[in-house]
Amino acid sequence: MKDNYPYFKDPRALAEIRKHRWIESQKAGREVGFPSAAVDWIKKYGEKWKRIHAQEYRNEEIFLERRKYRRFKLQGMVQLLRESISIFAKPIDLSFFGLLCRTDEGLSLDSNIKVRMSLELQQSKKDLECFGRIERVVCVGLNRYDVFLSFNECCQKNIGKALF
Repeated sequence: MKDNYPYFKDPRALAEIRKHRWIESQKAGREVGFPSAAVDWIKKYGEKWKRIHAQEYRNEEIFLERRKYRRFKLQGMVQLLRESISIFAKPIDLSFFGLLCRTDEGLSLDSNIKVRMSLELQQSKKDLECFGRIERVVCVGLNRYDVFLSFNECCQKNIGKALF
């Protein structure tokens, strides 16, 4: 029987899939794609998740707009600031939930960090300042790291205003 629960519209399920992706990436020693991680998570944990969580929201509106999950390919520069440290990074992917960027320096997981972005989006330049938390750091070469920063709620709103 096909599972029709909309996991991708439930922010809590998406957060679990992202955690699963990170864990599987760490195990594999390489970046595991979101689609692969999502299929694996749904097969392993989806039915149990649905039984526990779907009932809670049967009559409530919890689903976010589909556009919130869009990702944007970026051109521009990102500056990561923490205390007296300033690191420049190349943006790779931006969503409402966070930023994936590449740096020449490794950063500590779970660190809170200020992010300044000067981005070229849809033929216009946007300057944004956000606060994020380092969720994932993956070494992708000699002194090259892909860093994923999750944004707090205030930053998610600011990004929404800038993009739309």
